[in-house]
Amino acid sequence: MQKLHVHVTCKSGKARMEIIPGGIKVWLQSAPQKGKANAELLKRLKEALGANVLLLSGAKTREKVIGVQCTQSELEEKLRSI
Repeated sequence: MQKLHVHVTCKSGKARMEIIPGGIKVWLQSAPQKGKANAELLKRLKEALGANVLLLSGAKTREKVIGVQCTQSELEEKLRSI
């Protein structure tokens, strides 16, 4: 399982992702209440990366660490397509 560092911005008008140094930045439409933003994040990452994902840390912060079930080279290739 590979680790992916994610910076999240909630309550955005449009959901999108962008590669940043050291990870990715994700804009979500959901509010950070009752786990809605985390659920949206995991759903969008799973769709974008085509792999199983798991929230490893940062459930209540903007800075999160996501576990991605793939090899490092597969993760790098998938991130290039974002």
